[in-house]
Amino acid sequence: MDFRSVLFDIYYLSEKIQHFSNEIAGLEFADERGYLGDSEIDRLRLYNERLEDAKKIARARLQTARENHHDDFIMHLDDVVERVEASRDQLKLKNDSRLNHDIAMLEDLIVHVKDIRHERNPKYSVWWVFFYIQSVLCRHGEFRFSGKSLNSDAGAVTPSCPACSCRNNITGSIDIFLPPVVAPWENVAILDEYACLNCRRRFRVMFKIHFNDPVRFEIINVDLPPVNFSW
Repeated sequence: MDFRSVLFDIYYLSEKIQHFSNEIAGLEFADERGYLGDSEIDRLRLYNERLEDAKKIARARLQTARENHHDDFIMHLDDVVERVEASRDQLKLKNDSRLNHDIAMLEDLIVHVKDIRHERNPKYSVWWVFFYIQSVLCRHGEFRFSGKSLNSDAGAVTPSCPACSCRNNITGSIDIFLPPVVAPWENVAILDEYACLNCRRRFRVMFKIHFNDPVRFEIINVDLPPVNFSW
């Protein structure tokens, strides 16, 4: 895999890990109080499985970044530190005590990113660090691509459910982080899971987004989980 693909996956999966972790925490809290029904128990099991899958792939991507793309990865982390420092300095210039917590959070993030750079374990989960980087860098509307913002000239990604053949338009659900890189992004590959609007069965789609003008989508594979796509 090239560096861009590896880097995209690290951030994409970190967002998934954070989402699954939050959902699991809420369901486990309810479970401790005996509030879960059968459907919620099934959802908790599903989230745990998806969390472990995401962590497994994310760990592999991080190892690949460090071993096969070391210099590019270090340059990226240094760039992130510079951008976070710039955000912190902008807040400091406002001289507003109400921003002290935000400033402290950014300073902590700088420390965590430097820990990852030097292959030290950050204070919090490494995936939380990559998730929080996204939150900081996207505050001004940069570095995100949303299917909802596409104009009428762009195509749509409409995979057919492998269970009932219903076509599902998943374009509007796409909201991804594109990490800062030297040259503009040309394409990204995504593997995600969706619920069919007709039969409600879950299915997995692997597809590419080509950032042409207009944007073009390419479906690589569709199947019912569990499946093993080479990602």
